[in-house]
Amino acid sequence: MSIFDRTAVRDLALLREELLAINKTTQTKLDRIMKTQAEVQAALETATNTLVKVRKEQKDRFDAQTVLIDELKKLIADGVATPGVEAAVLAFEAKLAEFDADVADAPAAPAAAV
Repeated sequence: MSIFDRTAVRDLALLREELLAINKTTQTKLDRIMKTQAEVQAALETATNTLVKVRKEQKDRFDAQTVLIDELKKLIADGVATPGVEAAVLAFEAKLAEFDADVADAPAAPAAAV
């Protein structure tokens, strides 16, 4: 084997070691990125679930208030409520409408992925 062949073999061995080290570093970085993405995904899923829960709770509260208002309107229509109660219901409805206008409606559900 000539000196050039030995040098080439040694250079190839060194190059192989460098490539293995680069590959290991790249794999470590890739693993870290994937772990970070999994953490971000988990955090976003938790936040989304919390938003869904809060939205349902608020909707349930508004629905309950609407039922009570409807019951009071029926009492007023039947002549059971006093003029003061009637005025209070109207004032409450006005404030509820203001509040509803201040709170943005829920966005439409995203389209399903194809």
